[in-house]
Amino acid sequence: MAKGLEGTQDTEKALLVITCDYKVPVFWDQLAGVKNEVVLQAFGQHLRGLREARGWSQQALADVCDVSKPTIYRIETARYSATLDVLASLAQGLEIPLSELLQFPVPPRSSAD
Repeated sequence: MAKGLEGTQDTEKALLVITCDYKVPVFWDQLAGVKNEVVLQAFGQHLRGLREARGWSQQALADVCDVSKPTIYRIETARYSATLDVLASLAQGLEIPLSELLQFPVPPRSSAD
C-alpha cells in the first residue's frame, strides 16, 4: 500500500478495482447469455467439427492459430463471441477462407426467444 493511503477513500477505490478485475472472467461467462446464444452454439459446434475432422486437440488448434486454449474452449462451448481478429486467426490456422469458416447451419429460434 502506498504511504499515506491508509484509511483514506483512495484505498477503498483501489480495492474495488482489484475486486472488479478479479471478477471479469465471470462477467464474460454471463455475457454469452445476452448475445445470440443459438448462433454462438452453432458456430462452436462448427469449429469443433472442423477441429475434430483434422484430428486436432483444442491445444493443437490454439497453437496453429496463435490463440489460447481457453479461447478455443470458450468459443466451442458458446461462452465467448469471437472477435474478427480471432476469426481471421482461426481461418488462417485451419487453412480455409474466412467465408468458409462462417458458413454453418443455425437452427431457427424458438418462439420463446
